[in-house]
Amino acid sequence: NPLLVFEYRSMIMLTKIANVCYGFGFGSIALSAYAYTTAGVDQATYVGLWVPSFFLVGFFLETKKDR
Repeated sequence: NPLLVFEYRSMIMLTKIANVCYGFGFGSIALSAYAYTTAGVDQATYVGLWVPSFFLVGFFLETKKDR
């Protein structure tokens, strides 16, 4: 059934995008620590604000595929 194949592929795509968002979230933590040691607290705070955004988008996409 073509509809089931499409639904399965979209579910896989959402999972991959969610995993990329989680990876970016953890990468942002490391980047924030690096920015703190090199550029100071202002830049580290700016980069640190990306972390929850990536985690929230990843969680949203992960739960969307479960609905």
